[in-house]
Amino acid sequence: MREGAFVRSATGSFVALALLGAGPSFADLDAIFTTDGTRDRVCLGNGAGGFACGFVSDEDGASEDVAVGLINADPFPDAVFADDPSLPNFPARNRVCLGDGAGGFSCSDVSDDTNRSLGVALGHVNADAHLDAIFANLTTRNRACLGNGAGGFTCVDVDTDSDPSLAVALGHVNADPYLGAVFANGFEPNKVCLGDGGGGFICAPVSPDAANSTDVALGHVDADPHLDAVFSNNSGPFDPLPSRVCLGDGTGGFTCSDLAPGTAGRSGVALGHVDSDSHLDVVLANPFAQNQVCLGDGGGGFSCAAISEKRDITTNVAVGLVDGDGHLDAVFATRQNPNRVCLGDGSGGFVCSDVSEDEEFGEAVALGDFGALPPCTLDLSAYYAAPNLTLDFEIASKVPTTWNVWLSVGGNPFQIVRAPLPVIETPVTVPLAFPLPSLGRVGVLTTLTDSDKEIVCDVRTTVQTGPPGTARATPATGEFAIRAPE
Repeated sequence: MREGAFVRSATGSFVALALLGAGPSFADLDAIFTTDGTRDRVCLGNGAGGFACGFVSDEDGASEDVAVGLINADPFPDAVFADDPSLPNFPARNRVCLGDGAGGFSCSDVSDDTNRSLGVALGHVNADAHLDAIFANLTTRNRACLGNGAGGFTCVDVDTDSDPSLAVALGHVNADPYLGAVFANGFEPNKVCLGDGGGGFICAPVSPDAANSTDVALGHVDADPHLDAVFSNNSGPFDPLPSRVCLGDGTGGFTCSDLAPGTAGRSGVALGHVDSDSHLDVVLANPFAQNQVCLGDGGGGFSCAAISEKRDITTNVAVGLVDGDGHLDAVFATRQNPNRVCLGDGSGGFVCSDVSEDEEFGEAVALGDFGALPPCTLDLSAYYAAPNLTLDFEIASKVPTTWNVWLSVGGNPFQIVRAPLPVIETPVTVPLAFPLPSLGRVGVLTTLTDSDKEIVCDVRTTVQTGPPGTARATPATGEFAIRAPE
């Protein structure tokens, strides 16, 4: 029912997604599962597809969805849960759980709202550097909760309509630099809400379709640079309405068509590069039959097949790098059976096994790096005094690494540093300054990767370089060039 995990897009712009702080690194991913009526679970990965599971907190709840990001100032991934207080004996509110970097969490309410929240997504909705949360609500108005950088939120309505929303995803759906929200609605048209950069939105239908859309994921499905949406549809085991792919036009408009035959009755969707081509693929969770992988052709078309022969009551899916082979894997939340991990082989095939022996009432899953303090130090501060951008880095590592720095302007990533580093026992400060035009909000991502090209430390931030829209730069036109220091 929910957005999947943070994955590379078809254009390779995982850097731009990382700059939102909305997803984890790619090293030995762990999983968080939401459950109905029991305690939510955190399962720490061993880098080979195995997991050791424990509880996020001591409280039973009614969590319907979870999203992962950097909510407060420490470098450890946090989790935000969408809860449904209508379930008997579980009058829960939406919760934020701040990670400690060792698999533990400290949880509190996001707000006093008691909405039936079924979906949540994280991103930078307003102009500050703090991560915000958007909640999809079933019977009340959807909510935008603006973060204060310390785990606190202030919530406002996204729209004046009370849509039956089941899921939400965030992305740049039009040409401005502000995040938009796409909502999957039950038996009413799905909605796209264009952000104004201050926490406000203007909403319109994605299309006239009024299927029971259970989940939505955003990515570059076809060859143009505009963000597209894929919706999973589920009206029951005999639902005649296939899941849908909606190709964006770059202005907030979409043209929708069936994803592929045999994709009706699906409960969750995630996007990622499953095979070796450059086209984005789809993974679908199926509560009635086998889960599916649909390989994209780069033009909005897909060819689908079962992931395995096993049939589970699968409710949600997330994709990411669970083991060390570099191929995208899938993790499924499952009801009345153990949750499942399916390790990809890089060609569209998977080998599946149980995450643990526990039989849960799984609702949703998200991936992140929750369980191990990083073997390195990486801090970043950024400030702009026209015409120069200054970046100050603090770096240390117990192993040799490669240091990378990217800038993102208008969703386009530019790598400006790639340098091998030896073991650095004591943190060192590395300043970097260069001229930069006034480009509005610029994202900065820096990583340390090991010899296997796995990310061992990463930090991301944003810096305001001038009024939005004062200039634009794309790799194709090369309106400005940035060089790494000699």
